Amino acid sequence: MPFREYTPISISALNNNLDANLNAVLISVFANVVSANIMQTPILEPKASTNTYLEMRGGYWPYVHPRLRCYSNDNGGFPSRFVIAVPDSAKTSYLDVMQVDGNTDTPFINFLSRRLANVGAPTTAGDAIPYQAWATWTATLTWGGTQPTGVSQLCRYTQIGKTVFYVTYVAATDSKATTSLLISLPVSRGSSFLYAIPLNGLEGAGNSGTTYSNPLAYLDSASRVAFLAWVTPINGQPVSVWSVGFYEVD
Repeated sequence: MPFREYTPISISALNNNLDANLNAVLISVFANVVSANIMQTPILEPKASTNTYLEMRGGYWPYVHPRLRCYSNDNGGFPSRFVIAVPDSAKTSYLDVMQVDGNTDTPFINFLSRRLANVGAPTTAGDAIPYQAWATWTATLTWGGTQPTGVSQLCRYTQIGKTVFYVTYVAATDSKATTSLLISLPVSRGSSFLYAIPLNGLEGAGNSGTTYSNPLAYLDSASRVAFLAWVTPINGQPVSVWSVGFYEVD
């Protein structure tokens, strides 16, 4: 019986069939993802002749979802910055909100003149973010001699980086001729800080508390505002004390 010649299946044709089937599956999956508005496949498109960016959006349609762009540098190399943008109210353009620069040993976040809202108040542990809106704290008041009566206070501060700015107002309806006052700080001063820093102080004493003096305010070693050249107020008369200043924290 003569042998019949066997012709093998074309490898090229087999590869073409596999490629066609795989492409059909991928196109179907991509279409389902896009139609479901789940994600936007990253798009690499030129911004200029030598500067490109990789853009990612929360959905397929532009001007509807927030976007993140990663820009390359002018030589088409490593990323030079990330920019987050949101659509405007008319959904016709994007508004840049925040930028993070790369290719630097001193990175920083640029809020592009946008407002920073809903910032949490710091605790007394010095855990404020680099910029903190003004907050109120209840200071511990330590009086010399007899403690005054009818005492009230208003103490506010803000922390920017490693610097704390503060203002205090303490008043009493009857001074009891107190001989001194110490005011605790909202955040402890830095360990390497020169504690005898001069601050601004104002004291209202005398009859009806209308005789004013300027005792030198400073930070003592226990992280308190203290006063030099304290004028002893008249017993039975009101007293008011103001202080304002700034200091370094760890």
